[in-house]
Amino acid sequence: MNDAELDAAGITGPLDRDAYRRASALLRRQARARGSGTAIRFMFPPSTRPYFEVLFAFITYVDDIVDLREHSVEIRERRLAEWEAAFSAAVKDETPAVSASRDEESDRAVARAFVHLMRRWELPLDEVPRWVQGQRDTLTTTEYRTREDLRRFIDTVTLMPAVWANRLLGNESAEAAELCGHATTSFQMIDFLWDLREDLELGCLYLPLDAVAAAGLGRAELEAGVRGGRLGPAVRDLLAAEVRRVRESFDTARPWPRLLPVSSRTFIEWEFALNELRLLALEQDPVAHLAPGFRTPVSFKARALGRTYRDIAGAALRRKGFPW
Repeated sequence: MNDAELDAAGITGPLDRDAYRRASALLRRQARARGSGTAIRFMFPPSTRPYFEVLFAFITYVDDIVDLREHSVEIRERRLAEWEAAFSAAVKDETPAVSASRDEESDRAVARAFVHLMRRWELPLDEVPRWVQGQRDTLTTTEYRTREDLRRFIDTVTLMPAVWANRLLGNESAEAAELCGHATTSFQMIDFLWDLREDLELGCLYLPLDAVAAAGLGRAELEAGVRGGRLGPAVRDLLAAEVRRVRESFDTARPWPRLLPVSSRTFIEWEFALNELRLLALEQDPVAHLAPGFRTPVSFKARALGRTYRDIAGAALRRKGFPW
């Protein structure tokens, strides 16, 4: 994040600019740790780029606190409480004392930048504690009894920040918010289906237990089948049914990008394109990715990478007034 981007976004206060830069640096470190980059930032115009970076930094920063499984649940709960304290201080515009640790310094930078973002875009600060509580609940929740239980989790942890992002994208209409919800839910469910094996290895199941039971399976049986590569008809039927549900939600959401300003469409179109690559693979064979030793095909990765850089170039052309 550079001075020109901060200027374009209208971020003028020295403390705020410093917090945005620190949050941006944290996001880059987080991306490197995940083996990814931050090139998608160029899909956003400079006037909103710093805000999206801080939103993503906030989400990934709290996610990392929750997901750092080398630490006990107690330690992760304590770190969440520390971040919440930094957030509360930022909301009250309290002048920070000298940081006692690197974690405390990072907490304060992310909190200050995020509070500035929420105020600048008139987003509901009172929703943030509920989102953090949703994250806290994931520390001890390993399954969801019904589809409604799973939906409540998605609505809090996944959809809430997506609705904030929709405001930044430039359409606050009820129609855009509804389509954002369908898109976000379908993207999250694609993640859950694609990562089923890894999630089960971590002790978590993100399919409703009543749907598992309706397929004639119990959780223990499903886990044993996935772990042992015994992906019989019941597992296939269960996942195929979930894939059909996702496809319905995915296709319902398709008009969303067209409701957004031209300069804001690229990132969402990219999200649709990359998620559809995975969805098409699941439709072709809903259990192939669960087979022992499965590796994402190189051609799949190449198509995803090609689409990413194509859309970065397209975003630049759109900002210059060229059709795309």
